[in-house]
Amino acid sequence: MAARVPNKGSLNQKRSRSAATQDVSASKPPKEAPPTFSTKKELRSGTITELTESSAEITKGQSPELKFSKKDEARDAIERFKNIPFKPSKFISKDTVKELGIEGCVDYIFDKLGWTKLCKDINPTFKSVAVEILATYHCYFPEDGTIEEAYMEFRLNRKWVRLTMGQVAEALEIPKGSTWKIPTISSRALQKFWKQIAIREFSSSTARASHIQHPAIRYAHQIIASTILARHEPGKVHKLDLAYLYEALLEFHGGWSLNSFSRSGWTTLDTASRITIYIGILSQTTAKNVNICIGGILKKIARRVNTGITFRIPDSSIEDSQLDVETLKLRSHIEKGTGSWIFADSSEVKRSVKLSTEEIATFSVETLRLDFLNARPIRAEGGIGIQGAHTHNAKLDLLNQNVEAMRTQIDVNTATLETLTEKLSSLENLLQEKIMSIETNLTDAVERSQRHIVREVQKLLNDQAGHTSEPEGTEYDPMNAFDTEMADHSEE
Repeated sequence: MAARVPNKGSLNQKRSRSAATQDVSASKPPKEAPPTFSTKKELRSGTITELTESSAEITKGQSPELKFSKKDEARDAIERFKNIPFKPSKFISKDTVKELGIEGCVDYIFDKLGWTKLCKDINPTFKSVAVEILATYHCYFPEDGTIEEAYMEFRLNRKWVRLTMGQVAEALEIPKGSTWKIPTISSRALQKFWKQIAIREFSSSTARASHIQHPAIRYAHQIIASTILARHEPGKVHKLDLAYLYEALLEFHGGWSLNSFSRSGWTTLDTASRITIYIGILSQTTAKNVNICIGGILKKIARRVNTGITFRIPDSSIEDSQLDVETLKLRSHIEKGTGSWIFADSSEVKRSVKLSTEEIATFSVETLRLDFLNARPIRAEGGIGIQGAHTHNAKLDLLNQNVEAMRTQIDVNTATLETLTEKLSSLENLLQEKIMSIETNLTDAVERSQRHIVREVQKLLNDQAGHTSEPEGTEYDPMNAFDTEMADHSEE
């Protein structure tokens, strides 16, 4: 079945203004505050502030290990990041989307978002590059939401680099925005959209990628979550993930655009800012159990600045950096052994469905949610068709529900534990600083007291010198006298 191109204007003409108005929030500007680590700093002399005309090439050979002086101000942070696991960033696998028959649908989503070049330009991770960037990273965002003065700053190959959000967007080959703040997104609009593509009510704490019924939308979500927002385990669907999908599929769900809606004062959502802020959050982490998977994004930026680095064979291979079938199996989207897509029905019972080997038609209102679970197992002429729906088993269904509930609770507990770990680490660092300060002050006080006592003893002995003489051949030493006085005092 050939992919069909949707009529871009037909659905917009059918919308009623009253219905659409219910899907948007009140006319209020976004109120997001800058990150706590965002402070404006003076520009260092010699800082690189321009992009190169094109990305640096990758050559053959082994990349040298980074070496840093013991006096390097970033040495501690570098050592910390060197001990944290780095996982490959995941980009679109052309062979996989063709094999699964979702190439046209996936291309449609990323064309609408303007991320096609970023998501198809496979950039394996260079850990040495990522480590130095994260260890020296800093960013700044004005409180008023303007983007002209916002920047990211980092050191690479001992050269400082500062880039504006426009330059970051250019380096990543994504659209430029006009504000770094996220627009006020209507929860009602997202809830309505979620029901069109997934099961259950939407909640950022319980919504999972397996709830999304269309394989192309689910694949796109994995790219958004693991490449753009750099989450190593993108099983959950966050509100921002859903907002990007909402915007990409705007033509088919009848809502208002989150971008450039003049009545509310919204302006284009700047993806470069989202990435910049996330890198900042990651650069501040002291957790040891975190997996860093933003190396591909960092390398793409690094290849557009002239720091004198020769990019050689990466730490991760091209194959490791693609969202392929094997990765989908590991993330429980495709069943191992059968190649069937794993879906969850309204009761959270997981089922597997074998999709057609032919290309799935590009989206329409009716096919935003491919509700295969209600279809009977059939065989299509000349193809595999839709097969493999499991026979209903009440005990097995109950067991699956209990397992899924346990997984959800584990996710919640894990998130809580990670938060507590970060807080504990912060408290530990603070406590160590306090202890060191107390030890320093105590040492200074003891030394001052000792010096005072020595001076007093010496003065006393000098006063007695006219009445008491030292044995012949013995040189007077005030410290020896002090030690003797202390020893006598101890014996008493």
